Amino acid sequence: MTARWFRPILCAGLLIGMLVAILGSGPARAQGTTTAWEAVVPDAALCQAQPRTVDHLVALFANATPVAAADGSDHAMVPTGQTASSVLAAEVTATVHAAFACLNSGQWFRFMGLLTDHAIVTAFPWLANELAMGVVPNEISTPSPLPADLVQTIIAVADVTTLGNDRVGAFVIFLDPASGNPGPHVLHLVFVRSGSGWLIDDVVEFSNE
Repeated sequence: MTARWFRPILCAGLLIGMLVAILGSGPARAQGTTTAWEAVVPDAALCQAQPRTVDHLVALFANATPVAAADGSDHAMVPTGQTASSVLAAEVTATVHAAFACLNSGQWFRFMGLLTDHAIVTAFPWLANELAMGVVPNEISTPSPLPADLVQTIIAVADVTTLGNDRVGAFVIFLDPASGNPGPHVLHLVFVRSGSGWLIDDVVEFSNE
């Protein structure tokens, strides 16, 4: 398994337009030394989320509603809202940095600790079958950091908006050498509050291929 987010979701034709819109809004900053649009590879030490356990994942998938197959549409809906405060922007940016730190360091159980149950079921339906057969993939159970030339780099967390009911949306622009495409990738993440922090609840990944 490569350190991918959710399986790529659509919208190749919209990528350039989305980038233009996002670049005009400016990023939310994290890790005090980060300046506007500065590339950042989050330190592995930021991956501190409480890890999911195999037993929890087995129970989660056993009780989950099956995920519907993609319908082949080339469009995706991105929720809109009001511009978030600098405090909220910093909080969700910190969650993004933690998520990338977990992916780059191969700590999948901790990465899943940054996702809601809904996000896990949506993102990893293939894992349900393996766990049902008593198989825990090695790439999930055994942390294996990515080599330096394959780590994902955050370029910006931008256009952070409040969506109501303790939900926040944000665009993430990043580089993923493992994808084989040297250009930037774009995600839209929806976060939900969990205690004093935030969990990722939904992802739209805009393909640039």
